[in-house]
Amino acid sequence: MSSIISTISNAISGDSSSSAAPVRWGICGTGKIGHDFATAISSLKDVQIVAVGSRTQKEADDFADKFKIPRRHASYEALAKDVEVDIVYVCTPNSEHAANCILLMQHGRAVVCEKPFMVNRAEAVAVKEAAKKYNALCMEGMWTRFMPVQTKVKELLAEQKIGEVKYVSIHIGFPADSMLDTPEKNKELLDRVKKTELGGGAILDVGSYAASFAQWILGQPTQGPTKISAMGKLDPSGVDQSGTFIMQYGSDKYAQAMMSSEFNTSDNAIIMGSKGYIDIAMPWQASDKLTVYIKETDKTEEHKFKITPTPKENYPNTSLFQYEAKHMNELFRAGKKESDIMTLEESCVVMGILDEIRKQVGVKLENDNKAPPAAGPKASL
Repeated sequence: MSSIISTISNAISGDSSSSAAPVRWGICGTGKIGHDFATAISSLKDVQIVAVGSRTQKEADDFADKFKIPRRHASYEALAKDVEVDIVYVCTPNSEHAANCILLMQHGRAVVCEKPFMVNRAEAVAVKEAAKKYNALCMEGMWTRFMPVQTKVKELLAEQKIGEVKYVSIHIGFPADSMLDTPEKNKELLDRVKKTELGGGAILDVGSYAASFAQWILGQPTQGPTKISAMGKLDPSGVDQSGTFIMQYGSDKYAQAMMSSEFNTSDNAIIMGSKGYIDIAMPWQASDKLTVYIKETDKTEEHKFKITPTPKENYPNTSLFQYEAKHMNELFRAGKKESDIMTLEESCVVMGILDEIRKQVGVKLENDNKAPPAAGPKASL
């Protein structure tokens, strides 16, 4: 536990190297989330965005012009073959994550893939095995893991501040049809969350945050809950719009989550223990404050955090991508092939949780009917 806390703290404290040349980043995908990521990491001294890959030359050029990126590729394969790139951030539709990650690693790129890691556990396992085959650095971009508030939560739990953790409650949701500030942006968001062929639905879009957080608090990196109960509402296309799930860990620990892509929720998280509780203020994923209540003393203590802001592009909180980028830089410079904060095995466990939730709610996505992409021979560099 202490090593994990130390690793997160190092990622937050600053750039990993002040004298070495910046780590060279590429962006795979030119949608709104890609714009947000590029905006967030452009301010980091140890990062240089050197390349972008898209489905067309125009999309690549438009993105590259905006962020002054020198190398612009009209295909993901061309980006993968670009030897001037160290790390690639994958932000294509969920349905393309597995194929893109495997392609990039096959050609020697390190990869951080936007959450949800994949559409299902089978794809996650395939990517994990490909990372091992290619000896490549790969991590799910669950950016919330690297936030200062999450670091403090882990410290408090390691200190047994609230005793033995018994229950976690998480609310997360937004109205997808009106969340962003222009009709064009809302249309792209709706396309992403409402199309089965793109791996849509609230479970994968926002439920992934909740499931990952609960697993981080109550589970083990290689072991998920013993029981899951879920229910939800489907739209006419077959994707879920809102729902809830409860997970049981062992015989007496529980997590409950509410998720939605059609209405706002309280967007807070509470961790209850045998001696008190931790209340993470909204928005819990990117909060700058938490409160600890201790029953024995009937006292509360408040912890506040300074979060480095960057200009807002599209989605809320995405300026905070910089924390996961710092962590990836540290892993890359250290020659590591996996994060100890967001392991590939834990990403597989979380995808298995989301599979079961989708199954109980009745969500079937196109990728569920396909075999995961195969990892071919490692490309010659």
